Amino acid sequence: MWKRKKGSYTVEAAMLMSILIPVFIGIIYLGFYLHDKALLEGAALETVLYAGLHNADDKNDKGVELRAGELVKDRLLGTRKIKSSVSKGKDRVTVEYSGRFPVPGLVVSYFTGKELRINVKKEYSLKRPGDTIRKVKGLQRLLEKGEN
Repeated sequence: MWKRKKGSYTVEAAMLMSILIPVFIGIIYLGFYLHDKALLEGAALETVLYAGLHNADDKNDKGVELRAGELVKDRLLGTRKIKSSVSKGKDRVTVEYSGRFPVPGLVVSYFTGKELRINVKKEYSLKRPGDTIRKVKGLQRLLEKGEN
């Protein structure tokens, strides 16, 4: 019968851990990346809807940009160099976030560089309910005049 030597378990564990530890660290970093991406998506959507609700107020543009920055402040796990921009047209609001997520390790950095880029862009078309109500009221008046 074959007998194991005292150090064989240690050598096997060392060989196994040299593979498992980087895999576990990679999974943790992937979770951080997905968390930051989801947070930026939610912040962009919230900012675009906030801007859409306050579309009649042109003085509120600075407030929307401040809100875009405050939504992600101190909430991201690994993303750095966050840039946010809000552009507002006549009938559309666009919010963009971009950042860089640093990636440790040799294998991953060989494929992606030393960091992953996160870019999020959300658009919302502005609704003007007052204009629609005025049109409907005008059509009602025309119909009433046509019946008389």
